[in-house]
Amino acid sequence: MRILAVDYGDVRTGVAVSDPSGLMAFGAGCVRAEGMRKAAQGVAEIAKAKGAQAIDLLYWMGQHPAIANTEIIVPLLSSKCPATVEAAAWALARIGNPDNISNVAALLGSADAEKVALAEKVLKSYKGNVCQPAVAVEGKTAQGETATLNLISARKDASFNALVNEQLNSSDNAVKDAAYKALKDVSTKDNLGSLYALLEKCDAKYVPAVQDAILAAMSSMSKDEQFKTINARKASVAANKQNLYWPIVFKTANNQQLLAICNDLVAKKDNNLLSAAFEAYMKSIDNKLPGAQRLLMYRNAMGFAITDAQKVRVLQSVAKTNTFLGIIYAGQFIEVPALQQAAAQAVRVLALGNIEFNGPEVVALLNRAAEVIKGGDAIYEVPAIKQHLEKLAKLNETGFVTMFNGKDLTGWKGL
Repeated sequence: MRILAVDYGDVRTGVAVSDPSGLMAFGAGCVRAEGMRKAAQGVAEIAKAKGAQAIDLLYWMGQHPAIANTEIIVPLLSSKCPATVEAAAWALARIGNPDNISNVAALLGSADAEKVALAEKVLKSYKGNVCQPAVAVEGKTAQGETATLNLISARKDASFNALVNEQLNSSDNAVKDAAYKALKDVSTKDNLGSLYALLEKCDAKYVPAVQDAILAAMSSMSKDEQFKTINARKASVAANKQNLYWPIVFKTANNQQLLAICNDLVAKKDNNLLSAAFEAYMKSIDNKLPGAQRLLMYRNAMGFAITDAQKVRVLQSVAKTNTFLGIIYAGQFIEVPALQQAAAQAVRVLALGNIEFNGPEVVALLNRAAEVIKGGDAIYEVPAIKQHLEKLAKLNETGFVTMFNGKDLTGWKGL
C-alpha cells in the first residue's frame, strides 16, 4: 500500500508518495494553486498518476472539510474496494452537510450487508439529522430497515413513532425485533393508550419491550403520577391481564408504596407476585439512608421474604447497616440452619467493624459465630473473631460498662 503525504501551503502544496512497502517516501511534485479547494484537486491528480491509494486522499480530505471536494468523494461510494467505500463514507460524514449524509444513507438500500452495516455505523457517529435521510431511502432490504430503526432508536426521535409502530407488524423477525426495541425511544405520554392496547395483545416475547416503552412514555410525569396512572390502568383491565402491569407498578412505586403492596400480597398469599415485589422493595432501599433506617426496612423485607435465598440476601444487607441493633437482629437467625452462615457473618462484620459494640449479647453472639462459621475464609475469620473477643475482654476489665441491654430502655430516664 502506498501512502500519500501532503504539505499544504497558501501558494504551493508539496506532495510525497511512499514506496509500496510504506517505508520510504519520494517527492511526487508540487501543486501551484491558490486556495485549498484547487490544491485538493491538484493533489488528487497527482495521487491518481502516482498510483497512491484513494484511501489516503480520502483520509486527508476528511481531516480538512473546508477544502474537500465532494465531487471526487461521492463516486467512490460505488467502488468495488470495501476499504475505499469505508474511507469515502467516513470522509463525507466528517465533511458534513445534508447532501453528503443523504449519499451515505443511500448505502442502507444496498444488497451488500457490509455496506449497510457501514452506513449504520457512520450515520450513528454524525451529530446532525440522519433519521430523515435514512427513512427516505427506498428499496431497503430487511437489514436496511433494521439499521434505519436502530438509527431512530439511537436518536430517540419521537417524530417517527408511527413508522416504528408500522414495523411492529413486519413479516421479518429481525425488523420486528428492532421495532419493538425502538418503541421505548419514540414513545410519549400521548401514546399511552396505544401502548396499553399493544401490551394486552402482543406476543409474550415482546411484553418486556412494551412495558419499557410505557415506562419511557411516562417519564415526563412525576413518580407519584406514574404510580397512580399505571395503577388505575391495572385496575381497569380484566383480571387475566393485570399481571402485565405489575412489573410497571413495581418500578414506579416508592418504598412506602411497595411496603403496602407487599403486605397486601402477604395477606392474599400471592407468592408469585410477592417474589417480584420483594425484589422491587429491596431495590427501593437507598444505601445513602442512615443505617438504623435501613435496618428497619430490611426487617420489613424479612417479613415477606419467601425463599431462603431472599432471607440470606436480607441478612447480607443487614451486615452493611453498621448498627448495634443489626448484630442483635442477625443473631436471631444464627440457629436457623439455612440462614446460619449469613447470620453469623453479619454478626462478625458488624461487631469487628465497631469495637464500641460491646456487652454480653455481643460476646455471646461472637462466640457462637466463631463456632459455626464455615468455608474457605473461616481459617482467617474465626481467629479474627477470637482476637476481637480478647480486646473486648480487656475493655471490660478496665471498667467498661454497657449502657444498653440490647432489648429495651430499662434503667433509662428521659430528660
